[in-house]
Amino acid sequence: MRHWLPAAFLLLAIAPALVAGCATTTVAPTTGAVRARDLVPLAVGNTWEYRVSADGGGTTSAVTIVDKSADGYFIDNRGNKLAPRSDGLFDGDRFLVQEPVEEGHAWMAVPKDQPNVVEKYRISSVSASASVPAGAFEGCVEVEAEQTVQQGVMKMTWTFAPGVGLIKISQRVAPVGAPERTTMTMELVKYQVQPPAAPAG
Repeated sequence: MRHWLPAAFLLLAIAPALVAGCATTTVAPTTGAVRARDLVPLAVGNTWEYRVSADGGGTTSAVTIVDKSADGYFIDNRGNKLAPRSDGLFDGDRFLVQEPVEEGHAWMAVPKDQPNVVEKYRISSVSASASVPAGAFEGCVEVEAEQTVQQGVMKMTWTFAPGVGLIKISQRVAPVGAPERTTMTMELVKYQVQPPAAPAG
């Protein structure tokens, strides 16, 4: 079973000031309406570490933003890219979070290299609570995604803590004629970030 994860979701939302995350961190909801750019205020040098559990195994994964391209994309240590735009978070192929950041807002994407694939996205909550090794967070934004695959339907949930970033990912598969099961989870362990960048366009 492959893990369907748009690469740019490894580029993460970050805090508005230099912050080091730890397991005792508790972040309150942000005041005012949350924008997509608040979920990924990117800066070169920002680093996040995750605990990844997949199909019975476990590992850790670190992501660091290493560069910014001339056309406004932030690039991580794996070559993934993401741009904070006024109309959403864009990876050059799809909106990973699209404005407005409101519960129920939905959109679709068709990857350029997979014209027969339709990815469906929906903001399922703007007030979720979540606990991960990096801390307990309130006022989180959850994005649900799904894609039909040969085996059935693959589903993803991304949980963003405004002012912190992407704190949790859950991947599930619902095979045809079988119960849904979780195939991968990713949880934030620690992070260190700089001030956010201004949105492009």
